[in-house]
Amino acid sequence: MAGQEAVVAAFLSEHNRRMAASQALLKSYAAEIGNHMRSNASWEDRTSNARDSLEALTEFTDDVLEIIAKGGGPPDYVQYLELSHAGKYAIVRPTMEVYSGRIYQDLVRIWS
Repeated sequence: MAGQEAVVAAFLSEHNRRMAASQALLKSYAAEIGNHMRSNASWEDRTSNARDSLEALTEFTDDVLEIIAKGGGPPDYVQYLELSHAGKYAIVRPTMEVYSGRIYQDLVRIWS
């Protein structure tokens, strides 16, 4: 039993280390993604409300790690800019398409 407990403890320790590394990675990417969206939004600012509302947040549970890229603020400028004009002014989805492969590869490295 002592050997089994040691294996379980080692496994949990390694799992916790990798989860912490994954969370740190996603927090770093969230900051980078938010900056990227604000810097690269293709629309012309009139009030800067839409640009200022662009952000990327992280949420973590025991088994889910998320980056949430969003924009908003009343009125919902970013939703309009993302969805109208055939996506001409979209920045949230294109940004996540740019970063998703990099995030995936970095997470694979952590968990390999």
